[in-house]
Amino acid sequence: MEKKILISSDGIIVEGILYDSPCSNAIWNSLPLEGSVNLWGKEIYFAIPLVLEEDSTAQDVVELGAIAYWPPGRALCLFFGQTPVSHEDECRAASPVNLIGYITTDLSKLTKICSGSAVTVIQKS
Repeated sequence: MEKKILISSDGIIVEGILYDSPCSNAIWNSLPLEGSVNLWGKEIYFAIPLVLEEDSTAQDVVELGAIAYWPPGRALCLFFGQTPVSHEDECRAASPVNLIGYITTDLSKLTKICSGSAVTVIQKS
């Protein structure tokens, strides 16, 4: 079964798919989740009430459109471009993140989301 999610903030909705891994399954089973948007370059991240360890998927350079969990910040991360520590065109996290899925809709929508906005993640039915 594909684990499809909807992420909404500032009236903007993007869709994603979560992988099958212990970390992504823990997040899927905790939905819906709500948070407050933080921006770090072209990365949106927000704290969630889950404490999960770094896993075998963890890396600091991720693909454009990656959805990840950042263990030190206990946060979900959405990557849609360069961050302050990126080299050239890569998407680089502050420290290794667990890869949990990917965004399936137009990433340019994420540029319209403002820091401090409420964000919600739900299972797509």
